[in-house]
Amino acid sequence: MIADDLRRPMWGEPGYVDDEPLGPGDRAGGADIPPHTNLEAEAALLGGMMIDNRMVDEVAELVTAEDFAEPLHGRLFAAMLAAVARGENVNPITLRPQFADDPGLRDLGGIAYLAQISQNMGGLIAGGSFARQIAELAKRRRLVEDLKAALADAMGDTPVADVAEATDAALNEALSGGRSGKPGIALGQLFRKTVDEIEAERNGTVPPGMLAATLPDLADLVGALRPGEVTVMAGRPGMGKTAAALSIALGCAENGHGVDFISREMSREEVAKRMIADRVFDHGNCPSFDDVKAGNFTADDWRRVSEAMQWADNAPFQVTDRGGAKIGQIVMGLRRTQRNMAARGQKLKLAVIDYLQLVEPDKKLESRVADVGYVSRAVKKAAKDLGIHILLLSQLSRGVEAREDKRPLLSDLRDSGEIEQDADNVIFLYREEYYLKLTEPAPEKPGYEAWATKLEASRNRLEMYSAKRRNGATARRIVWFFLANQAVRGSRYFEDRR
Repeated sequence: MIADDLRRPMWGEPGYVDDEPLGPGDRAGGADIPPHTNLEAEAALLGGMMIDNRMVDEVAELVTAEDFAEPLHGRLFAAMLAAVARGENVNPITLRPQFADDPGLRDLGGIAYLAQISQNMGGLIAGGSFARQIAELAKRRRLVEDLKAALADAMGDTPVADVAEATDAALNEALSGGRSGKPGIALGQLFRKTVDEIEAERNGTVPPGMLAATLPDLADLVGALRPGEVTVMAGRPGMGKTAAALSIALGCAENGHGVDFISREMSREEVAKRMIADRVFDHGNCPSFDDVKAGNFTADDWRRVSEAMQWADNAPFQVTDRGGAKIGQIVMGLRRTQRNMAARGQKLKLAVIDYLQLVEPDKKLESRVADVGYVSRAVKKAAKDLGIHILLLSQLSRGVEAREDKRPLLSDLRDSGEIEQDADNVIFLYREEYYLKLTEPAPEKPGYEAWATKLEASRNRLEMYSAKRRNGATARRIVWFFLANQAVRGSRYFEDRR
């Protein structure tokens, strides 16, 4: 109940004055109301929260204090959140001491303004809708300001590339998911929902995630590739990261999943040559990667290439060459790919980024470690916001080379421990054949025969193992890597061909 001395007389009551009451934006000096605002919705939302304090937790999931266009409203919102968190009741009386000297409240009529908005039932009825609109309008205001700044830079001497990067970063921020997290859910309801999802996957009603036709062993390492997750695949140079990533991407596309392969290291044409070599691969009777680059094709090779082109015509696969892109531009590109694929009746499911250490943050940070951490977090956020799986390739530190056993460890992830923290899965690649060739003894030296035997046993073998798997046990598999053809195939490749 509002104290009588604070309550504004309603229509039909003694003392009612038939004029416009003070409202947000009614400053003594006639301050301008910023564009893209709904100050009435802000006031109504705050009023609803004062009428029913149980709204506070729900609203806090949708909007922040910074989203309010009226600064006083933002301060009131923050004070309400803090008070409810302390277990205190929130109403005009309890807020009065904290805001007695607030100049913003004084401009709007003092404590009477709090009493006035606390009588607005609209916020109690439509609080969630008001909160979502306030958050959306705040995004719009920030976007307008960022684009104005970019326009001013474009009219000046700022390099065009920098203006474009700032514009993409602004658009990405505006389109991002905004508030993180979801409202709480009762345990019984959560159990039923989860069991329903498990049953749906088991019965084939919904797909359990992506599988690569070319590399079924991947499911043993990290399970099916699920939307919203990030898998980091790392290895030293020469281990076959790009070849493995392309084989996985092609295998997912073969199963009908939309793919965007984003190369920071190679041009689209270079990526295409590797994919052609992979796609036409047939052990013992196919052109090598060098043949593809040089165009050394037999008549049978041309038949294979023609078949590969026919498959590619309808494949849900895009290759993006972003040699100088920052992470904001990459995410914006993924959004465009998602829209373009949807227009063709396809659905983007997997993005491959080759590779992490070549991606730049949207803003300059204090160190290389901070840069990589920023990008890693942005990749994880993009996977969740876009509802796709991201396969993120990564280099490893040179410390691997100093050890006798050169199999990578999580501590070898280069430049930032946040890579491990943000990733849902981490896969390492190791080729014993590569290191054996570096230690080849002279044929007349003792041990040459043992070395040659070991080399032959490791030929075309690629060891893949999961060092982190958020939703399952880690595993290790030996698969086939045909270096000359840049093709990676599952461990049962030869058995399946019989």
